[in-house]
Amino acid sequence: MTQPLLHDALCQNGILTGAAQWIELAGGRTNQVWHVQEASGRSICVKLYSSDAAENPMFPNHPDVELSAMRLLSGVGLAPKPITSLKFEGNWVNIYEYIPNTQGVDVRVSMARTLAELHSLPIAAGFANSVVGSTEILDHAQSMITDHTCAEVIALRPTVPAAAMSKTALLHRDPVSTNFIVQSDRGILIDWQCPAFGDPSEDLSVVLSPAMQSLYGPTLWSQEDETVFLEVYAESNPNFDPSAFAALRPWYAWRLAVYCDWRAQSGARDYLAARDAEISRLEELQKAKRY
Repeated sequence: MTQPLLHDALCQNGILTGAAQWIELAGGRTNQVWHVQEASGRSICVKLYSSDAAENPMFPNHPDVELSAMRLLSGVGLAPKPITSLKFEGNWVNIYEYIPNTQGVDVRVSMARTLAELHSLPIAAGFANSVVGSTEILDHAQSMITDHTCAEVIALRPTVPAAAMSKTALLHRDPVSTNFIVQSDRGILIDWQCPAFGDPSEDLSVVLSPAMQSLYGPTLWSQEDETVFLEVYAESNPNFDPSAFAALRPWYAWRLAVYCDWRAQSGARDYLAARDAEISRLEELQKAKRY
């Protein structure tokens, strides 16, 4: 019954003018999002936020922050243009422009260039700070460890300290494949619920995470995919330090493994396979002596 009642609420607030086709969009795991198309041809996205997901320790769900991010970044083409927001049965709803996805584009290249552009923006205020450097990453990961955390995950904790990159940037923090939309040769990011200032390595680690790839698909990346992505990113961001990223990557990967285990303990059983995929990557990094 949610969608018909939400349709009525949007009509009462003058956002919709009458009948419209509602198509629920797949990809998200927390909120409900619809592509709504009116008879006039106007298309919008309607996002109904879950009220119980804001305290996620890795990917908090803040609709007001997403609205601020869209207002800031739609002007430079990195986010959809927001239209308005309202409350529906106590939950926040954001309405923003619908952007169709272009097919047949090399997603690796688009993702790399889009993140490089985001990480190069001269933005210095307005969002929270994320963890940077191995000490802060360790502290954050340990806050998610419980008496039931998988022993294999704990045993794979990196031991070589790693400093943050010298230049912090605005991060998306959840740049999984389903949060990228490609328009011609340009990428646009959606789902801005948890942006922050931090180390670009964090965004890159999420893109390259086999855990996140297994959850959001469609397939795990090959070594060639990773190489193409990092080469394009390096070409597009002159501040990128490959050696610093190589040192930090095991720490961010380990934190993701801890998080996936935490989610699995909370009842999200599909995160068990994601955790195991991240464990395999950590073992590969360990063998490559990146610990």
